[in-house]
Amino acid sequence: MRPGMFDNTQVDLRRAYRSTITQLETASEPVPSTSLGSEHFFDALVVEAVHRGAGLPYRADEQVLEHGERHGGALLVEFHDLSPLALIEQQLFRLQTAGYLPVLAHPERYRQVWSDPTVVDRLQERGCVALLDLAAIVGKYGARAQETAQRLLSDGCYHAACSDAHRPSDVEAVERAMTQIAREYGHDELDLLLSAGPGALLQGQRPASL
Repeated sequence: MRPGMFDNTQVDLRRAYRSTITQLETASEPVPSTSLGSEHFFDALVVEAVHRGAGLPYRADEQVLEHGERHGGALLVEFHDLSPLALIEQQLFRLQTAGYLPVLAHPERYRQVWSDPTVVDRLQERGCVALLDLAAIVGKYGARAQETAQRLLSDGCYHAACSDAHRPSDVEAVERAMTQIAREYGHDELDLLLSAGPGALLQGQRPASL
């Protein structure tokens, strides 16, 4: 949900999700388990929509709501960048008091984190969870994002990871990243990032760390 770029609403996304599920049900291959959520661009319009119950936080307990509001749970948020940080923290606190767990999308891709990786620690101390875009580990977004992702991973800043796949060709980068993480940090770390961490978020809970 990003006004001016992805003008999606909760209703639009539910409709698209129902269409997708209908097509998956006719597939010959095994159908993966799915649920409906959204990435929420952090501007005034989207934040207010979330507070009205018109956002789409992660949920494991329902496939899709035909109608009604959705409040609480882990909420995936994206920023243009993390400045001004103090104002962002105020709005994130407001979301938390309303029952949401803010999940910070791909912090390794923000310029402010390139300059000061401790920004992620600061946001986590204030209740946020950092979500790794796996492809950053193998350089999909450039050297600065790659270096930052590797540093944040080494420092234990991530509690979950995702593919952020937009096309089939993204799968190869995700596979390479998984292989690299398993080799450098072990399979327990990979399980934390890709199974235990996401599983906790689907329940609206803050993931545990190793």
